[in-house]
Amino acid sequence: MQNARFHAVLAVLACSLILPASQTFAEERVIEEIIVTARQQEETLQDVPVTVAALSETDLKRYNITTITEASKLIPNFQVFQGGSGNGSNIVLRGIGSSSISAAFDQSVAINIDGVVVNVGRFIHNAYMDMGQIEVLKGPQSLYFGKSATAGVVSITTQDPGDEFEAEVMVGYEWEHQQQYYEAVLSGPLSETFGARLAWGRSEADELFRNLSPNAANQYRGEEAENLRLTLLWEPNDDWRVRLKHSISVYDNDGANGRTEEICPEGTVQATSIPIGIAPFVGVDDCKLNGNTSIADLHEGLRAGLPYGGESGVPFLEQDTDFTSLQVDWDINESLHLRAVTGLVNLKHVELDIYDYNAGVYGGLHRNVYDSFSQELILRTDLDGPFNFMVGAYYQDVEQTFFAWQYAFNAALTLNIFNLDPATVPLSAMLGFDTTPMAMFGPDPATGRAYDYNKNHFLDTEVRSFFVAGYWDITDSVEITAGARYTEEEKEGHITIPYVHGGLGPFGFGGFDLVDGLDFEDDNVSPEVAINWHATDNISVFGAWKKGFKSGGVDNSALPTGALNPNAPGFTGFGFLIYESEEAEGFEVGIKANLLDGAMRLNATAFQYEYTDLQVQLFNSLTIQFQTFNASALETTGAEADFQWLTPVEGLSFRGSIAFTDTEYSDEFINANGQDLEGMPGVLSADTAAGLGFSWDVALSDRWRVDFSGDLRYNEGYPLSATQNPFTQDEYFVTDLALRFYTADERYEFSIIGRNVGDEIYARSSGSRPGAVPTVCDGAGQPACGPNNQDQVVSTSLGRMITAQFRMRI
Repeated sequence: MQNARFHAVLAVLACSLILPASQTFAEERVIEEIIVTARQQEETLQDVPVTVAALSETDLKRYNITTITEASKLIPNFQVFQGGSGNGSNIVLRGIGSSSISAAFDQSVAINIDGVVVNVGRFIHNAYMDMGQIEVLKGPQSLYFGKSATAGVVSITTQDPGDEFEAEVMVGYEWEHQQQYYEAVLSGPLSETFGARLAWGRSEADELFRNLSPNAANQYRGEEAENLRLTLLWEPNDDWRVRLKHSISVYDNDGANGRTEEICPEGTVQATSIPIGIAPFVGVDDCKLNGNTSIADLHEGLRAGLPYGGESGVPFLEQDTDFTSLQVDWDINESLHLRAVTGLVNLKHVELDIYDYNAGVYGGLHRNVYDSFSQELILRTDLDGPFNFMVGAYYQDVEQTFFAWQYAFNAALTLNIFNLDPATVPLSAMLGFDTTPMAMFGPDPATGRAYDYNKNHFLDTEVRSFFVAGYWDITDSVEITAGARYTEEEKEGHITIPYVHGGLGPFGFGGFDLVDGLDFEDDNVSPEVAINWHATDNISVFGAWKKGFKSGGVDNSALPTGALNPNAPGFTGFGFLIYESEEAEGFEVGIKANLLDGAMRLNATAFQYEYTDLQVQLFNSLTIQFQTFNASALETTGAEADFQWLTPVEGLSFRGSIAFTDTEYSDEFINANGQDLEGMPGVLSADTAAGLGFSWDVALSDRWRVDFSGDLRYNEGYPLSATQNPFTQDEYFVTDLALRFYTADERYEFSIIGRNVGDEIYARSSGSRPGAVPTVCDGAGQPACGPNNQDQVVSTSLGRMITAQFRMRI
């Protein structure tokens, strides 16, 4: 099947190559050249032997795209969406991604913002208004982006000040979810050598999801964000260019799990049970994927003592980010060019959320503090001869602290076992617990706190890497690139347990307050070889073999049970917290073509990569435990193609893309529930995904023009969970439409933007709901229930969005 799809892509390309290349209209209809930085230098999209999906400023503004999550929808088989905990996001490209559960995990798809790599998934919450371009580099990118880019890189470039004064304001309103948008930009030269650009943006959504939980404080789940960026650009002469960017981002919502709904295998919501507790807790949900959620507030008996306003029990998320990048470019002479990029990142995040969703008994308050300093130096040559090279060095130091105030056992609601035996009732009294028969432990008598424990996990990471790449023009039309990156990564961590509820000791919790010596180190060499043949001035063929590397580390989601207690009998060490490095290896071949005298751009790629020791973290909802390990191997194979065509009709253009992807666990993979998934497809990856769109820009008068755009996106569907017989998302279509009226000088612009106008709600992942109690199990004899018998928590898309927008430029 995969070979047939690959041949289909090549057939499309072959047919396009024989199209007439001398159309009379083509002289006036030429596609604008796209400049990318896939190899850490400015090159045309057609010249780099890398598969790149580039989204221009026009592409982003067409449908009011201001986040990575929204941008991912424009690229087939690329998914970015919020995660309920841990690192806060899921980023999946060509079927490869990383778990969102652990805040310690780096993403397999790195995020590069204005030259600075960040590895915290929570950066998807930030808005990137005033963007110039987004480049999605597919496949391992370890040679040029050395930090955890095993599956790809999302490279974001924001706008710089230009040579002329600019002022721009935008206001918008979206009806379906009551969203408001505001943007303002002020930019221009302050002297002949110095320029500045200030961009501000704010958005607010009051009704993203209706909340069906009847007693919840927030009957609608919303969010708001505010962002400010200052760019300073100094070019004292032709040899020096210094650019400083500093941005501040503030993002708040009504809880990270707000974009979730439920699938109910039994047709109605299952009750929720705590490990040793009272009668099951009953929740509510309509069990349909329809834009309604059901997030209860935290149970009143569990709130006491929570910091950061958590005692209210109302879910919330607050995130503040400071981001600074300093880039210095020095043309030492005509042949040597040096670039230095310094990055400073500070992210503070705190959230209270409910992980059983509709009952309010499993929850937690988490605070994540991330500080990163990075420095990169790159020296490249521009020699007249056939050989050039690039060398670089990279250093990063990250300090990350993850604070957790957690519910895993719900001691405050658990039956006091001391009261079940008359001999231990005096012990119960001595500890300060209620001695009434069948009484619960209640809040901790010594502190008054009702949560189970709080845990602080500190991790310091140092990364040192070096790379060298050589470029050899064998002939005027053939270039070979060969290079390698050496990476050394060291991690040192410790865990402190300041508090454990007094009733949890008999159940194996607590008994220690420090776990030290959580160290990890590894090194790696990732080579890459590519050949690029310019068959003609307008057609190039490339092939590349690559290896990728993502360092292992120390899991920070472990519970303070006996397994973590160095004083416990049978303690075997902290090895279960360590996960090994992930590696990738494979190849891709592709063709890039400019046809019809520049009126058509057409690209096609075929690839195959295998990911070994894939870093996986799964949650066992039956035992309420996390499991972190390295899966054996995942193989991804596929073919992709995209085109853009400026037609003979004035102002009319078409665009399209298609991706065939086959992912499969290629070796034994035992999931958290003991199931072997070898031979099964990977999650969240569609066999076929495609998009087809058009834009038609025509004059209404000498002063006014109209631009009408439409895009239809198709997805064949995909497995939602890493289980046997997984829940699946069926095939779906999403339609976007935009109508823009604007003056010929583009000073005034009014737009109506419709995203997902068909109101298609689709699932993006699923997992068993913690504590859900099935009443019926599969099979004769009613064996123990498995994960597919429990209610499923499903991350879903937003429905229809209709936005009116006004923009004015000076």
